[in-house]
Amino acid sequence: MRGRWKKMSIFLISTIVVLSIIVLTIFLLQRPPLDPALEKGLQVSTFMVEDTTGQTQLEAKVWQLPPENETQPKGVILVSHGFSATAGTMRVYAAQLARAGYVVAAVTHDDLKGLRSGLVENDPMIARQRHLQLLLEQLYANDAQNTLRALPVGMLGYSLGGYAALTSTAFPAQLDKQA
Repeated sequence: MRGRWKKMSIFLISTIVVLSIIVLTIFLLQRPPLDPALEKGLQVSTFMVEDTTGQTQLEAKVWQLPPENETQPKGVILVSHGFSATAGTMRVYAAQLARAGYVVAAVTHDDLKGLRSGLVENDPMIARQRHLQLLLEQLYANDAQNTLRALPVGMLGYSLGGYAALTSTAFPAQLDKQA
């Protein structure tokens, strides 16, 4: 009996250590950038995207060259982060792409809230594609000069965000500029 308790204790301690490492990793991924110059020289804005189907509001970020930089954007890139992260998690990539001349937009998918809701339409495997479509529509709506609609649209995703990017071809009319 004593050996059995010892094995259970070792198992429980190991499980706690592994879970602690996972939680710490998620926490570190959501930390602000260590390099304050990362977004220097870029116009970074935050706005809310209304998801009426999922009955929630999503925070979105846009990185782009400032208006005084007179070069036209090369395209729009939608970014989708990994499970349970935030739009800011991908800020290193977003900043580099923005410096290269792209308008980069990311939305924070509230994956855990979606899972807890119990609604199929809020499941991250379904909702993320809708979030990206809503983000693109909001970008177009906020574009005062109406220049973004003529630009090609690309996607960048990490982990579950990669899945969302690949499966977001479900809204090809906006992605295919020939339609």
